[in-house]
Order: sequence, then C-alpha cells, then structure tokens
Amino acid sequence: EGAGGSGAQGTARSLLELQRVFAAPPASALHILDVGVPLPSPGPQQEEEDKGLAELAYRLQWRNFFREDIFPRLLDFQPDLLLLSAGFDAHRKDSINGGYIALVEEDFEWLTAELCALAERCCSGRVVSSLEGGYQLGGGCCSAFARSVKAHVAALAQRPQSREPFSLSRCRREAEIEQEHLQRLRDRARPDPVEAAELPPAPVPPPAIEGEEGAGEGRKRRRSQVDYVALDKELRKASSP
Repeated sequence: EGAGGSGAQGTARSLLELQRVFAAPPASALHILDVGVPLPSPGPQQEEEDKGLAELAYRLQWRNFFREDIFPRLLDFQPDLLLLSAGFDAHRKDSINGGYIALVEEDFEWLTAELCALAERCCSGRVVSSLEGGYQLGGGCCSAFARSVKAHVAALAQRPQSREPFSLSRCRREAEIEQEHLQRLRDRARPDPVEAAELPPAPVPPPAIEGEEGAGEGRKRRRSQVDYVALDKELRKASSP
C-alpha cells in the first residue's frame, strides 16, 4: 500500500504498473490510497496581509489538510507499509514552484515525524522513503534542497520511543494552538483604531518667509548682495566737507 502528497503521482503510477505486470490475483492485489494536498487557496484576509503572515497561513493550511483529510484516511485504511515520495520542490526557495508555495524545512520534518508516528500505530513502523524531487541546489550543502533532505532524514532516524504516540486529538489541539498563534501575529500587525484616533496631528511646517533659506527647516536669513564699490563712494561722500 502506498500513500503520498502532491508529488507522489509517479510512485502511484509505478505501483499500478507493477500490479498490471504481475497480474496479481484479487486476494493479494495492491491497494493504493491516492491522497494529495491542493495548492494554496488564500482568502481575502491572506491577500491583504504582508508576505510573512500570508506564507505562515498557507503553511498551517497545508498541515491542516494532512490532519483533517490524509491522516484520518490512513488510519481507516490501516496500511501494511507506508511508501513516501519525498519531494522538496514545495520549499519557499525552490524556483520551480514560482514562489507560489511557501514550505520550509520544518514543515517537511513535521510531516515525516507524523507519518512515522502514524506508521508505528498502523504497521509496526514500516516506512520506505524514496527521493522524488527538489531543484534548488545553489549553495550545495546549505541549499534549500540539502536542508530539506537533512530534516527529512533526521525525522526518519528518530527512535520510535522518543516520538509522541500519534492521535487525531493531538493533531486537532496542535492545529488550535497554531491558529491562535497566527491570530496573535495578525492582531499585532493590525493598527489599533483607538490608538490611531488618539495620535496628535502631524506638525505643520511654518510658512516660508521671504528672504529666508529653507522654508520651515531653519531660521537662517539669506544675505542680499552688497555693492561694495557703491558703498565706498557713499561713505567717502558722507565724510567729505
């Protein structure tokens, strides 16, 4: 049995081809649970938010789709084995998604840990992961792809005893906490209308005064041009008898 996210279509097709080639009898046929995560569908509030908040809102939307749709279906299905098509081109720095998806390494690590915990409950922890994609290689071992693979493998290597047992109730509580955190960030970013109304009016610069330099910026009086030749003649004329 196989399950995966939006990048698992190739794996599903391969399994269907194996089933056709080997012509397995109905009693032992492969059963494939085809699940996937839709692309982000931002609401009016997300469209008006700054980029950071909008990206966080989509990341929580992405996680909640697993919590509310994929995880319950996996529990009902009770797989004997989880096959993961581990693709990382949904990373926010991977140019192949055109900046439309905003996942980070933490999201891949979270999903891997949740699937491993679910596998412990369903199929004695049997999980097979196959590298599927990820194209942001600039930076080598510090690239978005490398960091995502590292996070994924670290979650796979975590000892089962150190994982919190999987439960849908825990997933729901985590979703509530994340949503409360997002709302606090939104409230903090939104200006308080009462405080905005109580702000004093902005100071009005003083009007320009003729003969001054830099209206409203200083009080230095501009000097007029002096005709020193004419001034000398006047002084001589005044001093003569």
